[in-house]
Amino acid sequence: MYSTNSKLEQNQCPHVHLISDLLYISMQKKQRSFTQLSILKEMANIQRTQVLVVMIISLLIQISLLQAETIASDVHPNISTLKSMVRITNRLGDGSTLNLHCKSSDDNLGLQILAPNKSWSFTFRPNIWGTTVFYCHFTWPRGHSTHFYIYDDFRDGVHRGIPCIYCFWDISKDGPCRFNEATDAFDICYYWNGDPKQ
Repeated sequence: MYSTNSKLEQNQCPHVHLISDLLYISMQKKQRSFTQLSILKEMANIQRTQVLVVMIISLLIQISLLQAETIASDVHPNISTLKSMVRITNRLGDGSTLNLHCKSSDDNLGLQILAPNKSWSFTFRPNIWGTTVFYCHFTWPRGHSTHFYIYDDFRDGVHRGIPCIYCFWDISKDGPCRFNEATDAFDICYYWNGDPKQ
């Protein structure tokens, strides 16, 4: 009987091994499929996380820019889209033409020639540091030559002592006078050296 069982086991063994091998291969394929599926799910999670991080960073940048714009406009309105304008009018009073040449550290506005009572103007956007300055050199007949800071952000900026956005100047031989909205007159006057007249 022993020999019969042994033969029977030997006859069944190849089938058992084959079935066992097939089961093992099948389980390996399932495990590989499961592993691949797990990897794909993990990659999808990583991509979702990356998209979410990018969206959060974008949102934070937008919020920061809005806050900076709000703070900047509260602190210094010239930081926004607000432009300033300077208008210069020849008020020499004796029929003389006024020659002027204005420039800043960034812009050279060239030579302008104004007939009596005529005006010339330019617009600009003051810089965010509050340091914008336009310097003008003035000449008129009989050898008169002088200069003046027609716009100085320290003096004329919107948060300064006597601010102006529309800076209208009358130029006379005695010095420049700026229009005062409070009094509706050209009574903010300076000597040519830049000192205010009292």
